[in-house]
Amino acid sequence: MFGTLLTIIGTASSIAFGIYAVFVHKNSKKKVSLYFQRNSCFCLFSNEVKRLNIDFNYNKKPLSNSLILLNAEIVNNGQFDIDKNRIYQPLSINSNKNYKWLETTIIRSPNGASTKIEIEDDNNVLVRWDLLKRNESIEIESLAEVIESDKGYSEREKAIDFFHGLSFDFRITDLNTIKKDNIYQESIKRTNRRRNMYWVIASIFLITGITLILIPQMSTIFKVPKFVYNIDSENKKKFVEIIPTLSKDSLVIKNEIDSEIRLSTKEFNNSHGINKIKIHVHEKTESKLAFIFSGAAYTLISAFFIWSAWKQTKTIKQLRTQKFPVNN
Repeated sequence: MFGTLLTIIGTASSIAFGIYAVFVHKNSKKKVSLYFQRNSCFCLFSNEVKRLNIDFNYNKKPLSNSLILLNAEIVNNGQFDIDKNRIYQPLSINSNKNYKWLETTIIRSPNGASTKIEIEDDNNVLVRWDLLKRNESIEIESLAEVIESDKGYSEREKAIDFFHGLSFDFRITDLNTIKKDNIYQESIKRTNRRRNMYWVIASIFLITGITLILIPQMSTIFKVPKFVYNIDSENKKKFVEIIPTLSKDSLVIKNEIDSEIRLSTKEFNNSHGINKIKIHVHEKTESKLAFIFSGAAYTLISAFFIWSAWKQTKTIKQLRTQKFPVNN
């Protein structure tokens, strides 16, 4: 029974995780999908430059604000190619009002593809292509000026705030959103997925462990009464084991060579005379300690995953309360 129980638990766990894996796979693979991958994003000037009154010029014009250099890739991570027949409005990369696009260029594109990038206004950059095949990407590099505000951000915080504030406008068939290497949201989503997975595993192991520990306490499962009769048959005394059955008109006995024989009540009464009844209670062969030990092991494993889930919950809280979380 012990082996059967563990087999059932293992099969149920495999089915559950299999369904979960299929669900995650189906939701992670979209037919038409674009991903905006950040390679680098940082400020070119630090506050020390301003403190030392060092002057910089851009296009022969003096600069008093910091600049942000963005290197990123537009990746087709879907299952289908995205050609011009799908595009009704080109991709627009939008910054918030605290930043101004100064220049942008395409530094790498697929071989044979026709690509173009241009600044439409201070806060919008348009990207065009004729064909972007599956797993292909367009790498861009852009320079933006930080418009001074009263937020008092550090240089690092300005770069994070700039990338975090980027948004996209487009009209592309079967494409609803563009995922971004978002320093804030993506960190929370990944951490939350890990936490949920840990809770599922912990629950399965905890329920299994408690069940295995409690099973030995259910004495009716481990103790089955076996009635052994001292009977007199043909003037010879011998012991016969009577096996309980659901029938009122028949019973099963075991003879000296341990063979089972089914007899009707009438046949038994005619061939056997009962001198004395002895009732023995025999426990099944499975060891209680084996169940308790296995249950304790499952429970300890579940405790580890509960601790891991708690750590992920703590990380999510830190990310949500942290003003400028770092991508993990």
